[in-house]
Amino acid sequence: MEANYETSVSDLVSDWAGELKIRFLANFLDNLKTTTPGAVGNVTINRVGDISNTQSPHWRANLTINYDLDAYGFVVRERYIGAGLFDSTFNMAKYGFANAISDNQIGAVWYTDATMIYRFGDAQNRELYLTVNNLFNRNPRITGSRPSRSKRPNRSERRCTT
Repeated sequence: MEANYETSVSDLVSDWAGELKIRFLANFLDNLKTTTPGAVGNVTINRVGDISNTQSPHWRANLTINYDLDAYGFVVRERYIGAGLFDSTFNMAKYGFANAISDNQIGAVWYTDATMIYRFGDAQNRELYLTVNNLFNRNPRITGSRPSRSKRPNRSERRCTT
C-alpha cells in the first residue's frame, strides 16, 4: 500500500514557509510456500516470516518526510522490518519435527535515517547533502545462520583406498 501527501507548509501554519512531502509505503507478505517432495509425500512449508532463511517478514514499511525551504532540505525516513521466526521449520508444535528451538522469535525493528540538503549554483541545480543512516544506532536483529545439513568428513574420517 502506498500513500503520498504534498502541501505548502503555509497551508498548515500561516506564518511558516516551505514545502512538505510525506510518503508512506508498506508491504504485506501473506504466503511464501515451498513444497519439497519427500519419502512419505510432499512437505509444504510456509516460509513467510522466516527471517533467517528468506528475510521475508510479514510486514515492511517506509515513512519518508521531506521539508524543503529555499536552498535547504531536510528528510527523515523511518524504516520498519516486522517480527518473524528464526526458522519456520524449527517449530515442533506446528510441524512435529524434532529440530525445534526454544526461542524461535526475532523481534521487529525500526531504523531512522536523516538527511540535510543544501542546493546551490545557477537555479540551485547542484546539491550538497549529508545523510546519517541508522541515526539512533539501533543494532540489527540477530538472525545467525543455519548449520549445514550435509556432513563433510574431517581428516580422520577420510579413507584412502589403494
